[in-house]
Amino acid sequence: MNILFIGSSSPLSIIPLLKLIESGIEICAIASDESMSKKQISGISIYNENKLIFDIARRYHIPYITFNKNLSRSRSTLKELKLDLILVSCFARKLPLDIISLPIIGSFNIHPSLLPQFRGPSPIFWQLRNGINELAVTLHRMTENFDDGNIIKQKKRKKLDGLSYFQINLQVSELAADLLIECLPGLISGRFKEIPQNSVASNYQSFPEKKDYFLSTKWTAQHMYNFICAQDMHNQTFTCQINGFSFRVSRAHAFNMSSHVDYEYQINGRYIRVKCAKGFIECQLAEDPL
Repeated sequence: MNILFIGSSSPLSIIPLLKLIESGIEICAIASDESMSKKQISGISIYNENKLIFDIARRYHIPYITFNKNLSRSRSTLKELKLDLILVSCFARKLPLDIISLPIIGSFNIHPSLLPQFRGPSPIFWQLRNGINELAVTLHRMTENFDDGNIIKQKKRKKLDGLSYFQINLQVSELAADLLIECLPGLISGRFKEIPQNSVASNYQSFPEKKDYFLSTKWTAQHMYNFICAQDMHNQTFTCQINGFSFRVSRAHAFNMSSHVDYEYQINGRYIRVKCAKGFIECQLAEDPL
């Protein structure tokens, strides 16, 4: 069985890849658009002591393929592998149909949401923005369109409150690894079901913009708390408008869903307590709060 793994140095690639290898699954090659000559890769979260995807290839003596800017130019190299299966996780570029169609069984992608909801490049952000309090992943067949294709299986579990984005990413990656291990025997044997995605129920969100970090008092206190906590790695500040006044906060300290406050907000030094649709939240004001 010739399996190609395509990914990046994100935990959502590294953790499933390691789980496959350590479970005895033979990977015939690993591919990415990251050059093995790179010392650092900016803008991504590296898992486990700056481990890069090509370091995994070196460690386990797996051939490593660096994609060209034009992905189709790599087709001849991939064709020589006589692929049965392509597995993709956290690879940001769209694979062309002439690569997706190479393996006998097919090409399959892991996406960190319950598709067809939250398609797009930043699904974790938008789930937090919408108050979704669970972790979720989908394994689906790839098509020439992003996050499209029949669903093989989905997995989810409840998310704890107050997690950072890095903690969420690690837990989603572990969930993705478990899902892949569960599904792989069926994929290899060819005995698996496919469920078409409901295009009517689908939605797509692009990368977040500045306006997407505005807080709403129509949210519950739990929703607002988790959204703020998850953005800690970006040193993000958040704007909240209350009765015509705008405040900028930098960090969430606590929330309470069971108690009620009569005031809309209360400032005490560098802290603000805000009444939400349900409960209240205590936040630290930004250095320039207004």
